[in-house]
Amino acid sequence: MQSERRLETAEVGRFALLANLLFVVIALFFLLLFMHLLLVYNFNSPPTVPRYDYLIATLGVVLPILALKLSGKTKIKFALLITSTVFALYLSEFALVLLTPEYNLVAARREGVPFDARTKLEVVEDLRAQGVDAYPSAAAALHPDDGRLNSLGGVSGKNTVLCNESGTYVVYESDEHGFNNPQRSWTKQPDVAMIGDSYTQGFCAQ
Repeated sequence: MQSERRLETAEVGRFALLANLLFVVIALFFLLLFMHLLLVYNFNSPPTVPRYDYLIATLGVVLPILALKLSGKTKIKFALLITSTVFALYLSEFALVLLTPEYNLVAARREGVPFDARTKLEVVEDLRAQGVDAYPSAAAALHPDDGRLNSLGGVSGKNTVLCNESGTYVVYESDEHGFNNPQRSWTKQPDVAMIGDSYTQGFCAQ
């Protein structure tokens, strides 16, 4: 009996150690998240980043640290609860991605609005079949080795297929640097210059 109890105590100790490791990893993850929010937004986050994200990050640091003080068996149960919950959430997200059709397409069909269900590549291929020299849009990408920016604009002076959010694909003729600007915009002195992200650009707007 005593040997069985010692064995059970040793097993509980090993699993409790793994639980401690899990709590430390969780605390570090949320600490990095909190530092990211603080350094990037400094409590002045845009509407796309809710203020309660700061509370979630704080609780994500404090609660795992407090969990380190729990008893061995309670730690194990808590760690199993966290692991199973995260696994179930990711499994549900994966199932939704596989089983749920594209949201804009579903909304358009529900409202009776025409929607082009082709992919970007299919649109490019159809345009080329019609004799149009079309290319898909290109996004900026960082070089994995030295961090250099590989691409900012797309192919210059070409019909560029951008995206489809409203039912019709946005196709524009790129400027001499591959951007969505009127031709010869770079040779003119601008009256107004705007800096921003997709909202400023009017991304995916015809």
